Amino acid sequence: MINLSDCRIRKKGCSSLGSALKSNPSSLRELNLSRNWLQDSGMKVLTGFLESPHCRLETLSLSWCRITKEGCSSLGSALKSNPSSLRELDLKGNKLRDSGVKLLTGFLESPRCGLETLRLKADLIGLYSTQTVRNECKSPGQLLSFLAQKDLLQTVPEATKLLQLVLTIPATTASVERSFSALKRLKTYSRNRTDSGRLSSLAIISIEAARLLKLKENKEDFYNKVTEVFVAKDRRMDFIYK
Repeated sequence: MINLSDCRIRKKGCSSLGSALKSNPSSLRELNLSRNWLQDSGMKVLTGFLESPHCRLETLSLSWCRITKEGCSSLGSALKSNPSSLRELDLKGNKLRDSGVKLLTGFLESPRCGLETLRLKADLIGLYSTQTVRNECKSPGQLLSFLAQKDLLQTVPEATKLLQLVLTIPATTASVERSFSALKRLKTYSRNRTDSGRLSSLAIISIEAARLLKLKENKEDFYNKVTEVFVAKDRRMDFIYK
């Protein structure tokens, strides 16, 4: 087994690795390159090893490697030429889309294909269940910091939703007081239509949405600031993982 997950490997590193594996492809059974910056160019230079008739790889992990349709094309062609040994393929967290997945069908339809497990879905629970992430992320705040540092926030949209949720729970007394005048106008308009519970909910949404928009003004620092807010509320958010 070779485990090189989260090692900041790019195309150049993939080229060296691919050449080494191609010279001796028969002994390796498991290769983990998850959470590296392989991209399509890095995927392409690995195909020489994968398409070798002597390759006996059984497990290949390429999750969160920024692979798109082009990388899927290279991977699909390589696996189609040697489909019998691979048993598990992990591609979750990549931007494959339907067009990318379609390029894998030639390999999957091969009568010699022995694949048993194919992972394509990206979700926050799946990421948090991996050993590396569990070791580094002991709290929800640390998890969000990890996602921001690895540029995974767009890949895992649930994380962004979670950030917004944190900014809406709970509203403080001070924030309610700051919005008193706006709430008063709202209450006057809706006095005969809306009960106090609904007004309180509307106030929370209005107050915290304003905070979110203010943070978004500086996009470069947005996620860092939101993470700080999240860390301060770790104990209140424990229910997310329970």
